Amino acid sequence: MIQTGLVVQAEPGKARVRVEARSSCEGCVCETDGGSCTADPSLLLWAEDPLGVRRGMRVELWFKPWRMILTVILVFWLPLMLGGLGYWSGSSLFAAADGTPHVGGGVVGCFIGLGLALFLIRLAEIRARERSTGVVVKKILNSGPLSEFPPTA
Repeated sequence: MIQTGLVVQAEPGKARVRVEARSSCEGCVCETDGGSCTADPSLLLWAEDPLGVRRGMRVELWFKPWRMILTVILVFWLPLMLGGLGYWSGSSLFAAADGTPHVGGGVVGCFIGLGLALFLIRLAEIRARERSTGVVVKKILNSGPLSEFPPTA
């Protein structure tokens, strides 16, 4: 996937880029309602910088496909699987003597599974910050003036 963004911070080997989330904001009720949406539709992310960009440059970013697939699996499938496994384990563990499943134990097991999934997602997020980001600056589109860079608070 390819996106464009504005470099807000540059360090040797990496850059912090503001990426406009245009595709997710198209057709939004807030946008068509006269711009009453107060949420900032941009994302700030770190990218590997083999080109040596500077603050204020507009760049083209490339997202590594394996990173996107891994993120989808981690964020959507892991909670689903661990929640379901927790429900099954809890209802089986607290099953009545006659072998019927116990719904209360299943609900408790489901919450334990979801809690474990959230912990693993957070752990993966921390580890991802320390490693490669999966986002690479591929091309410098222009070295626009710093005046087009919005002030930071």
